[in-house]
Amino acid sequence: MKKQTALAVLLILSVLPAAARPWKPQGPSAAQDYSVIIDNRPNHDLVQIFWVTWPMTAISSPAVRQLLDRYTIIGLSHGLPDAGGRMVFDKDEGAEAADLDGTPLKALPDGSYPPAVVGVVAAMGSSMRQSLGATGESMKFVVFDSGNVRACEKGRLSIRYAGETYLFDTPIPGCPTP
Repeated sequence: MKKQTALAVLLILSVLPAAARPWKPQGPSAAQDYSVIIDNRPNHDLVQIFWVTWPMTAISSPAVRQLLDRYTIIGLSHGLPDAGGRMVFDKDEGAEAADLDGTPLKALPDGSYPPAVVGVVAAMGSSMRQSLGATGESMKFVVFDSGNVRACEKGRLSIRYAGETYLFDTPIPGCPTP
């Protein structure tokens, strides 16, 4: 009987989502939910895209808004299971970004980030490593000049990564209403 109960519990847990959806998310919570894309592919292939937007922060500083409007900071992770079932992450895979019209955003070379962007990338990287374990450890950040892309203005950001194009329609949820 105990084995049957344990099996039933395992079956129920295997079909439940790993995380619950928030109830009536607003402000930073809504922006955080929208700014992360998780793509669970066949064969346990996992892609995560994370757009660092100012509405997701609880900081209403004009300096933060200007920084994250000027630079599009994207966290990327692509994991594939190896023969032993352990996730192996591709940190060399590149990404491309474009605006609503398909105009490519210019990627900044790693060593040329402005100091404030270096700080954001370092803080986000540290947070990811602490909260997401191996997936966070594998998170690679890419920085683009935002061009016409703004989190709280009408438009779109597309990210081409790991053989797929991921879309963020803007304004994102959580932006202040005019």
